[in-house]
Amino acid sequence: MCGRFARYSLSRELEGYFNAHPASFEIQPNYNVAPTQEIPIVILHEDERHIRKRHWGLVPFWAKDISSRLSNDQRQGGNRNL
Repeated sequence: MCGRFARYSLSRELEGYFNAHPASFEIQPNYNVAPTQEIPIVILHEDERHIRKRHWGLVPFWAKDISSRLSNDQRQGGNRNL
């Protein structure tokens, strides 16, 4: 599973929908969000909602070195000689 998704919303749409404080960065639609990219998330801090950037993806508890990332094909045992 690759974990990709599409995000269609702009900054003002997310701020309005979640009644969140404006983000300190511009949010544009991304129709192919992939693991390792930064995505906007909504957090609740002191009873107020804020939009922040966070890393999208899973780092397994057993991973010792997250700096060397394999492609999805390699992790799932795909054929590297294609």
